[in-house]
Amino acid sequence: MMNESPFPVQRSLLSASALAERVLTRYSLSGSPTCQFWRRSINDLYLVKAGRVNLVLRVSPTGWRSYEHSTAEIDLLNSLQQNQISVPQPIPQRDGTYIQILNAPEGPRYAVVFSFVSGVPHSPTKVHSYRFGQAIAQFHTVTDSYPADRAGFRFDPAGMVDEPLVRLRPLFAAHKNDFDYLVDISTSLKQAAGRLPRKAPEYGICHGDVNDGNLHLGDDNEWTLLDFEYFGYGWRVFDIGTFFNNQIHQMGKTEHTKSILHAFLEGYQSVRPLSPTELEVLPAFVILRQIWLLGIGAKNLPNIGLGLFESWVFNQCMPFIRAWMAEPW
Repeated sequence: MMNESPFPVQRSLLSASALAERVLTRYSLSGSPTCQFWRRSINDLYLVKAGRVNLVLRVSPTGWRSYEHSTAEIDLLNSLQQNQISVPQPIPQRDGTYIQILNAPEGPRYAVVFSFVSGVPHSPTKVHSYRFGQAIAQFHTVTDSYPADRAGFRFDPAGMVDEPLVRLRPLFAAHKNDFDYLVDISTSLKQAAGRLPRKAPEYGICHGDVNDGNLHLGDDNEWTLLDFEYFGYGWRVFDIGTFFNNQIHQMGKTEHTKSILHAFLEGYQSVRPLSPTELEVLPAFVILRQIWLLGIGAKNLPNIGLGLFESWVFNQCMPFIRAWMAEPW
């Protein structure tokens, strides 16, 4: 006999047709908007077509970020638009608000509609990487005076190291040597970060996820920065370390990779020159980014799955961390 009570849900996939009927009708959109499930990452993304306009509906998983953090992201995007930084535009509902709280089986989920960004994602060429570096530096410069008391991640010693290690400890139970190693290197990593001042331009708003998919270049060679859900406050070199981390993970330690990283740094410093101390501690931030990301993975373990998480951590991340710390590149 079938159990009459609903079985608990960890993460649902919401009906695209129901989203069109219940969510999209609250917007002033052309025609009869359609909604199709597009892809799943941390969030579920849906492609919305309203007349000739394409939009993106993002539905976040339960417990991923707070309502305040989501609101702060929208406020930041609106501020960046006002300062001529090209980013996805949050679309307001008819009542002027941006976030709908959906009563999913597993708990509340937040739905937001954004403008659709066309163009080509960053490719590992020197030209594209130079433009990427410029874009991140311009973003940093524009936000130097942005209020620092809004909800967001914190790229400081506690946020980059201490909190991730607390989340990771139980997941490393069968890998004690690896966990002890992370604890051992954490002191020197935090000391390196602590050499930097906590004031602009070294410290301030960070994008948080500077990877290839989050910069799109249009036909006119203009760029758009995407995906600000990881935004937070900390040392700006965290964003540069993130770019380094991603490129080396993808392409390995090659001469081509070196040229890409050099081009990114050149582009960045054509807008905002880095201090000598920032350049000195940049290698530490490559690993600080990795430990922070391990903590994010641990937080999202119910959505990632233990098998994929463990393979990523112990087959990719830990060898990368050990190799980098033995011979920073």
